[in-house]
Amino acid sequence: MERAYYEKISRKPREFVKTIRLEFNGNTPSFPRHWHKSVKIIYPVKGRAMLWLAGEIHEVCRGSYFLINSKTVHAFGGRGEDYEGYAVQIDLDYIRFLYPMIDTLSFLNRVGESDRGKIISALHELVSVDKSEYSDMAVNGYAAVLISRLLEGGDVLNDRRSVVKNRHAPMVYDIMNEIDRGYREKISPGTLAEKHNISYGYLARVFKESTGLTIGQYLNLQRLDHALLDMQCSELNLTRIALDNGFCDYKSFDKSFMEKYGMKPSQYRNRLDLPMERVTFWKDGSSGKQ
Repeated sequence: MERAYYEKISRKPREFVKTIRLEFNGNTPSFPRHWHKSVKIIYPVKGRAMLWLAGEIHEVCRGSYFLINSKTVHAFGGRGEDYEGYAVQIDLDYIRFLYPMIDTLSFLNRVGESDRGKIISALHELVSVDKSEYSDMAVNGYAAVLISRLLEGGDVLNDRRSVVKNRHAPMVYDIMNEIDRGYREKISPGTLAEKHNISYGYLARVFKESTGLTIGQYLNLQRLDHALLDMQCSELNLTRIALDNGFCDYKSFDKSFMEKYGMKPSQYRNRLDLPMERVTFWKDGSSGKQ
């Protein structure tokens, strides 16, 4: 399987948004599988192109956009026809400054026609800013408008870091952060409770009431997220990936993966091996595997 690489995006001071113009002609280039911490938005203005996203193929065309969440492996290529468009990369820390709860959300690319029009209008304004001494401020402002319209459009999914706001929230966030840092190691709920000078039973109840998950479920999901990225970005065997991400053995990893994703890790990895060239787009816009 082709290994995905991490794309480090260089920016100038005060530059939180990077806009890259993409132009393809008959000789279609392909951008290999990669990932980055920024949120990326593909914005076509002419023609159509293909986007590979975690084993699935999507078509992007004029009048649409496609948002790629932070740390999501993807690849991009043309279809042998003229294509023009933009890749807009927005620094995650800047989004976090605008909306501190962004780490609890994922964008879904599912909005209604009215909201889609507002989002595309904001994209058009952003990529149309003329370069000047003050253009970075204008671009950052349009990016803020764009993020607000994405949020207003309901194009988001709450993830497991959503915590009920109550007097226990700071402690729950501390525990989540401890799990996020130490997911590879053996983590005992009892040890976490002792560290915070509370009983195990009290911690278990507060954590479940605040997050909707048990501590064990949250830890398992965190391990699965990192294992998924390793599957996309490396050629390590699945047992090694399971052990490196805190699972006691492959059997527990296989069971947890199946429960969350509805398929075995081996099946998911086979989907990742499908190259973009093996997908044909039919005239009605649907796709099929050759």
